[in-house]
Order: sequence, then C-alpha cells, then structure tokens
Amino acid sequence: MDKISDDQSIIWVPGRRTLTKTTDIPPVAVNLPAVYGVSGSGRARWMMTLPANIMLILIFVLGVPTWPSLLTSEKLGPIGGPFLFIGFIVFLCATILSAYSLLWNMHCASTHPSDVLTITRQGILDMRVSDSVIEWRDITRTPVIQVNRGVTSVALYMRPEFEGVLKGPQALRRLIIPRAKVTLITIEITSLSGDREALVEVILLLAKQANQQLKTA
Repeated sequence: MDKISDDQSIIWVPGRRTLTKTTDIPPVAVNLPAVYGVSGSGRARWMMTLPANIMLILIFVLGVPTWPSLLTSEKLGPIGGPFLFIGFIVFLCATILSAYSLLWNMHCASTHPSDVLTITRQGILDMRVSDSVIEWRDITRTPVIQVNRGVTSVALYMRPEFEGVLKGPQALRRLIIPRAKVTLITIEITSLSGDREALVEVILLLAKQANQQLKTA
C-alpha cells in the first residue's frame, strides 16, 4: 500500500446550500489529509440490499429447469424467446455484479473501518478501489453520479496512460472492458462518514486544480 505524504493543510470548498439559503453561503474548511470511514447507515444499507440480490440470484438459478419451456412458448414467437433469454442473462449478470460489489464494500469496511478513504493534495486513496494513491494529475474529469436510490458517487475518468493497479469491482470492470480508451474509476460517497457534500467538493476542486496546473505547465 502506498504511503500518504504528510501534507497537512486546509482547503476551502463551497458551503452547503439549503432550501432557505442559496446565496452568501460561507465556504467550509476541510483539513487535509481528510480521512473517512464507513458510516453506520452505509453498513445498514448494504445489509438490507444484499439479501434482496441474493434472493433474485436464487430465483434465477432455481428457475433454470423451466426456462426451455418458457423460451419456446408459441406466445413469444420466434424472436421473443431469444430476446427474453438475453434479457434474463443481462439482468442476472447485473444482479451478480451488484451482490459482489456489496460484499466487497462490506469486506473493505471491516478491514478499514475508520480510514477506507483518504484525501490529500497528492491524490485520493480509496481502499475499495486500489492500494495505491490515485494522483489528481492522472484524472481528466470528475462528474458526480446520483441514482434514484439516493446513492452518490464521483466518477474519475483517467488519462489514457494511467496504469494503476485496481482491485475489487473496479478491476473486474477493467477485465470485462479491456480495450476501453479511458479507465473509469467510481468513488462511492453515500456510505462514508463525515460531511459527504464537502468531500465531493474537495474531490472536484483538487482534480480541477491539478488539471489547470498541467495546462499552464
């Protein structure tokens, strides 16, 4: 595992907007290195979601004997059967990947309960993603991803020359799409403790500053 350099400092990020106040919001100070663990609500969400995924996988597996008769049904027609089969396979793979991701996050949370994510001016160290620091200069853009289930993540699009060693679901994604022009790394925020909105702003700001320095160098 890479060592985090001692770069104690303060970074200021935009303050949180509220329903009653959207202007003149004072900035928030974040002390670096900023260390984040996994929150109790994050663990609870994983524990609630995992059984549902496992149940879906079991339903698919137990229903395998009935697939031939269903797929060859005259009601589906000559094309409906293959399309339904492909849909089943895609949904099953997505469910398995989701369950694997949940199990991996639970493993990382138990291994690094209080320091699963560390932010410094050098880069970001997410133990769910890699044992090495992902340097800000290797990131090209950082869009924020929000899904309907209330999960917020930050997508890190890496430079083509990025060769960092990934692990867990991130390594599996690279294995499935080996020829992707850009490596995509997803940093899940919702399950972390502390001020998550400030964390998102810190990632966006430090990545932006690193890109500006490269452009002016």
